[in-house]
Amino acid sequence: MPFKETITQEYLKQVLSYDPETGEFRWLVRLSRNVPPGRLAGRSTGHRGHRAIRIADVEYSAPRLAWLYVYGEWPAKLAFKDGNPSNLRIANFVEQRSLPKKYDHSTPEGRIVYLKEHRKRYAEHYRKRDLMRKFGLGEDDYQTMLAAQNGVCAICGKPETVKRNGNPMCLAVDHHHETGKVRDLLCSACNRLVGVAKENIKVLEAAIAYLRRHSQI
Repeated sequence: MPFKETITQEYLKQVLSYDPETGEFRWLVRLSRNVPPGRLAGRSTGHRGHRAIRIADVEYSAPRLAWLYVYGEWPAKLAFKDGNPSNLRIANFVEQRSLPKKYDHSTPEGRIVYLKEHRKRYAEHYRKRDLMRKFGLGEDDYQTMLAAQNGVCAICGKPETVKRNGNPMCLAVDHHHETGKVRDLLCSACNRLVGVAKENIKVLEAAIAYLRRHSQI
């Protein structure tokens, strides 16, 4: 049966918890008389092991709900790495998005062209996916950080000016390269500045002293 997809990630997280390591959904609220909070959510649809979850009288595909829960958007089409659609661990899902024209996948050059155009066409999808995979941030987390910084770089206080495909790039997520702890959002120039200096405070302080010394000439 076709599934409707009308709820948001925000609402989903209000009514269900999801463990990406185990694939378990559990109710956070009582939406029906016989289903108390804490109970496992979902049932088998009888179709090759697929599972579904009914929320407010609408039945949703459980794997697609898991994707929405983690990445903040509905997927295009999901495949299962182990071939088991009842395995709801997020690592078991592969999103399948295709391009309309045909590509030569038999050569490295053809595959590179396909991947380049695929990333260009689905840039927003890749951005959200990378946020989660690299930094453990959902889109709502990123937007909260952006709003807290008034949409500008945490160092220079200016918006991003570098463009990609004619549009300004999003501010980059800065993180500690040893601990992985997320810090703030930086523009491309300031992000490179921190990287080139290898996060060495003494180097950056020496650069400031150098500029001050020569600004008096």
